[in-house]
Amino acid sequence: MTRVIIHGMIENYQAPWYDQMRQAFLDTEDSNVIFVDWSKTNHFPYTQATANTQMVGAEVSLLINELIANHGADPQLIHLIGHSLGAHAAGYAGSRIVPRVSRITGLDRAGPYFEWTDPLVRLDPTDAQFVDVIHTDGQRHVQLGLGLLQPLGHVDFYPNGGLEQPQCPKMTGKIWNAIINALNNEGFVDTVLCSHLFSVYTFTDSIRNSNCSYVSIACSSMEKLTQTDECSRNPINRMGLHASSFPQGSFYLSTQDANRYPYCRR
Repeated sequence: MTRVIIHGMIENYQAPWYDQMRQAFLDTEDSNVIFVDWSKTNHFPYTQATANTQMVGAEVSLLINELIANHGADPQLIHLIGHSLGAHAAGYAGSRIVPRVSRITGLDRAGPYFEWTDPLVRLDPTDAQFVDVIHTDGQRHVQLGLGLLQPLGHVDFYPNGGLEQPQCPKMTGKIWNAIINALNNEGFVDTVLCSHLFSVYTFTDSIRNSNCSYVSIACSSMEKLTQTDECSRNPINRMGLHASSFPQGSFYLSTQDANRYPYCRR
């Protein structure tokens, strides 16, 4: 299996979660892990970084098409994983790879400038044989939500409703922490990006944690799942690495707090 991992804005290949995900894959399977580092072109202004994701996707597709055409790589064994803007870069790459790769996983895809846009300019189900998405920071952008709620994969997962994660700062806390941690990258990540990165942490946990399977239930909202019996007999799927391409739709689940590892709730 070949896993291609693409980070988001203001990150680089030295981001701690990159190393954690890489090590999780190498500890649990026989795979090739390719890091994409586009850190020279992913800074502010945000509008420029969003445009640059198309270039990143094009470069990734060139590499993978070369591996398929001339080095015997099997597209059925290629999995693109992107966080935030990296998820859209994975979509651009997938749309240019022939034949389509087996899977793209979008980890809290970036929302601003992408929500409700044409499928040509964002990750969508046609970019791979199977597209799954984890939504963890889908609050409205004016409330500093960095992801989006719009379901755009074959399977979309909404842990804790997908708006924001338990024990992560909400809008007022995000603003305050953005100010006090402006020069403290670690503090910024732990606070302002807490919900946004929760998709990464739960996905990485799903690679290692075979004892808890992130079971998710098809439903129309977290409220209906937790407060009524309406969804109790609906189909289930597993969020994370072991997600299945069927059944399809939107799936909800609850987890532990963002500061309580392991995150999966039995």
